[in-house]
Amino acid sequence: MNGPRDLPAVDRLLSDPRLQAPIAAHGRALVLAAAREVLEELRAALRAGRAVPDAADPAAAVAGRVRDWVAPPLRPLFNLTGILLHTNLGRAALSAAAIAAMTEAAAAVNLEYDLETGRRGQRDDHLSGWLCRLTGAEAALAVNNNAAAVMLVLNSLALRQVLPLGRGVFALGIVSPLFELTHVFTAVDSDVVVQVLDQVGVAACRTSPGE
Repeated sequence: MNGPRDLPAVDRLLSDPRLQAPIAAHGRALVLAAAREVLEELRAALRAGRAVPDAADPAAAVAGRVRDWVAPPLRPLFNLTGILLHTNLGRAALSAAAIAAMTEAAAAVNLEYDLETGRRGQRDDHLSGWLCRLTGAEAALAVNNNAAAVMLVLNSLALRQVLPLGRGVFALGIVSPLFELTHVFTAVDSDVVVQVLDQVGVAACRTSPGE
């Protein structure tokens, strides 16, 4: 292949017999998007004078691109880090009983339907009783993650209050560029009603009562 002009047109490429199975399985729109992306990459490479092995068989490159797109992104791993609950590795492994319960709950269930009254119910009713019995609390609410729990606690107990924070919170708070615990502290109200007091303690995981 000498240059970009030697590449096949999109319609001709999609008519390749090897792409009929991907089209049938995943739809023409997805394979079309892959074909356009591959052809654009090949044109750019050929214009730059780079060696492009895929240029000799664009259809195979498109089929490979579609396989990459539709392949499940999650892969089984061995957690050899020494950290039992590793956020980057999915935290706690689910037991067979938990997986079975999730499979059963994936169908139509009485999530927010009261079977006794025949009326709409509350999803928290399935957990609140057990949580109160286990903790001795007067009421209980389950949320999706710790950030949501922190926000609800601050909204209920620290609204428009001064909030002292240990330095360890800030040391651990920058989990990733996309998430900081300090955003949770200041998002309780649109007026940023939780004021962060001077940081106390040292930049460690724990702050003692004396500090």
